[in-house]
Amino acid sequence: SIAQTSPLGGARLRVAGYLARDQIAYASRLRRLLTSAGLGRRVELVGTVDRPQKLAFLRDLDLLVLPSIYPDPKAMSLLEALASGVPVVAPAHGAFPELIEATGGGVLFEPQDVPGLAEAMRGLLLDPGRRRELGSAGRQAVHERFGADRMARETLEVYRCLAAAGAEAAPAEPGSRPGPEQHEDGSGEVF
Repeated sequence: SIAQTSPLGGARLRVAGYLARDQIAYASRLRRLLTSAGLGRRVELVGTVDRPQKLAFLRDLDLLVLPSIYPDPKAMSLLEALASGVPVVAPAHGAFPELIEATGGGVLFEPQDVPGLAEAMRGLLLDPGRRRELGSAGRQAVHERFGADRMARETLEVYRCLAAAGAEAAPAEPGSRPGPEQHEDGSGEVF
């Protein structure tokens, strides 16, 4: 319905990503349905992309839509889009709500709510200013909060804290660690 709604008559759908062998028949069926609805030329199945192709793919998008029916625990595609300044529309499950809240880079819809998904897409496609705002907020947040440098610094800090805690907890002499009969609370119980 989005592609047929004026002024969205020029909307195109580009689909990228791995297509498992057991999903080929499903993808072919979708392609036939789109063609029979007169939308076949507006849909491009890009397939699997390497890193340079993915970056080019993302640069060409106005909006990334993730109509996932399962709760994605990582949402890497969402982070990649946001890092590229592309606003996202994603279902309110898995890691998506947390990342949208943390970045301000997109909008959520209820999982499997097709009219809700269409409305979220329509709203952003009709509002280029809002898309730019969300894309900019998403890019800034991802680079500040989820960038490789920050992740490396924070991981190093975790290791330093663990090493310091391990050094403090290590017994001064072998065998000097309290046993059940001399436990700190005096109960003789190990807990």
